[in-house]
Amino acid sequence: MPDIFHSAAIDGREDSPLRRLQVQITSGTASDHRAVESLLAQAFVELRPELRQAIPEHPGYEPCDRLLAKRQGQVVGHILVSPRVWRLAPLAVRTSHLSWLAIDAAVRRLGLGTELVLRAERQAIAQGSLLATVWCRNAGFWQRHGYVACTQRDSLQAHAHHLLANLPNPNPQYSIRPWRRSEGAAILELHAAKLQSTWGAFSRSEAVWQWLIGNRANRIIYVATEGPERRRGGPEVESLAGYLVLDGDRIVEHACRGDEADVLPAMLSRVCRDAVERGEPLISLVRPAGESLEASFAATQIRHHPPHAILMAKALDLPKLLTTLAPPVLAAARDAGWKSTPLGIDVEGIRGQWIMERRRPRFALGHCGRSYFSATAADLLLWLLGNVSGQELLRSGRIKPSTQVAGKYVQAVLPSRACWISGMDDLMHDA
Repeated sequence: MPDIFHSAAIDGREDSPLRRLQVQITSGTASDHRAVESLLAQAFVELRPELRQAIPEHPGYEPCDRLLAKRQGQVVGHILVSPRVWRLAPLAVRTSHLSWLAIDAAVRRLGLGTELVLRAERQAIAQGSLLATVWCRNAGFWQRHGYVACTQRDSLQAHAHHLLANLPNPNPQYSIRPWRRSEGAAILELHAAKLQSTWGAFSRSEAVWQWLIGNRANRIIYVATEGPERRRGGPEVESLAGYLVLDGDRIVEHACRGDEADVLPAMLSRVCRDAVERGEPLISLVRPAGESLEASFAATQIRHHPPHAILMAKALDLPKLLTTLAPPVLAAARDAGWKSTPLGIDVEGIRGQWIMERRRPRFALGHCGRSYFSATAADLLLWLLGNVSGQELLRSGRIKPSTQVAGKYVQAVLPSRACWISGMDDLMHDA
């Protein structure tokens, strides 16, 4: 299989940086925490120390999730490999998220970062991950390793007074107030419901939610409840219609039950009024955030901040990924009127067919048939993740169909989708 999907073992090469630098890469242990903290403090001076120190407190963290480059017993390189579940509705795809890549100043630009990334990918494959993801500010390094940009995190800024003037009057059916810790499970239910109808979000447990909240002291969470605000003697637990997370002056996440038309304006009105009272009337919206909020900001924005974080992804096992995606792809084909025509794929030497069977839609590896399309792995991944439509790739010549039938099939099965990625899912580059 091509190296773009599986990292080859390279330690034995005579020109390997590991040989030249006399470096060994090992899994971390609890005894390495102090040395790792020292390296990360050197590499990420712009980040608050508590963000680095929060890594071992993550509910899913194990010391072996760290890969360390050691030279004469000293830690000179680090990368964290975190298992995640990426929701490509309605699928849950096993993913490994790479973060906190750091190289000691004395051995930078000598290829050690590449060695750590390749080892991290091998570890991710061993753990059963189909994709690797990373948030970054500079995409060039990751692009050279086969990663493609899935979504960019930028922001819109508007004045609270202008937003209030353009918002409808809040629906009196809802009461908006700060959340209570006891409502964590209810917030997670709203978040989980949003995952079922969105493309590209990461699953999150209540323990992870509490960890994310605990590492941002300036976060304010508003919740919407139905009916008047609870008074003393009322029910201890109220049903939530929505929630909104404010980090400083930035809206980083929201979710609502059912129709957002009434709930979101009510929560945004409360955010604006509180901002005016605090004397901090400028509010930012971290995107992608959903059409409802973005429309409100687009009508009144005074500034658009350029992207400050990019989510990159790479297919680690493309045949398994194509097998996993067979049900939604073939369901879309059926909805578009295709009954039993298989679609062949030829991607950098990997060939197979999506086959529509009544009980088990599947991807069959080995033969692409007469009607197939060819593409690069990067373009195919962009298409599978919904960043560009099949029609766009056909028009630009980046997907080449063998027949007219294959071209029409490509246009039918996967339209472009806007990924919904929360501004809270990565401590390094959130908001």
